[in-house]
Amino acid sequence: MPVGLEMQKTVHGSLTVPEGIALDEEALSKGQIQVQVARCKTLTLSLGVAQSLGSTEARKAREMRIPVYRRTSGGTGLLHCPGDIFWSIVLPRTPDLVGRDFIHRYSRFGAGWIEFLTKRKVSASWDKAPDGFPSYCLFSGRGEVLATGGKVLGGASQHVTAKALLHHGAVACALDPAAMQKVFDMPEDLVRRLTSLGGEGVSLGDGDLEELAECLLQTVTGNQG
Repeated sequence: MPVGLEMQKTVHGSLTVPEGIALDEEALSKGQIQVQVARCKTLTLSLGVAQSLGSTEARKAREMRIPVYRRTSGGTGLLHCPGDIFWSIVLPRTPDLVGRDFIHRYSRFGAGWIEFLTKRKVSASWDKAPDGFPSYCLFSGRGEVLATGGKVLGGASQHVTAKALLHHGAVACALDPAAMQKVFDMPEDLVRRLTSLGGEGVSLGDGDLEELAECLLQTVTGNQG
C-alpha cells in the first residue's frame, strides 16, 4: 500500500448511468485511491464528453425512450444494458501510480479484470480498439478494449485533472443487438464481434462484485496477493 494515501473500495447495487458518473466525479474531486464497482440499472446511451446531445445517435435513442447522458471522459457512444458492470479507478497523479503515459496504460489499470476473468476460465486481454465505426466507442480505434476470443467484451475511458486520474469503463453482462442496430445503425457483422459475460458463461453475484473490486484495487496499487 502506498504510504500516506487513503484507499477506498466500494461496491454499489444497481445504479443509473448518471448516478455512476456522479459518483466517479465525486471520487475524482477527492483525488484519493478509490475503486468503485456497480451494476447498470437501465438501458442507457452514454456519450463521450466531446459528443453532442443532439447527435443522430442521441436522437434515435430518445425516440426509443432510452435515456441519454454525456460522460465527462473521452471516447464516443456506448449502450449500457441492465446488469452491465460499471467500474472505476481514481488515482492521485503520482509517478508511481499514474505516470506520464497514463493514456497508454489500459492494460495496467484494467489488469484486475484479467485476473478476475482468468479465475472464471475466460482468457482475456486489453487490445487496441478496432476501428471502422467511430460513433461506437468499442469500434472507434481509440484506446483499448477488453477482448476475449477475438470479440469485444468491454472498454474504458479517462478523465484527468491536475491532481488525479479517473479511469472508468463498462463490461457487458448481456447484449441488446436490436437496440444497438437501431441507435447506431450498426452492421450485423460488427454486432457479432461483441460478446458479454453471459455469452462467455460467466454469471455474477454480489460476492463476485466484491472480488472484482478487490482485484482492481490490488493490481493498480501493486499489492497482488
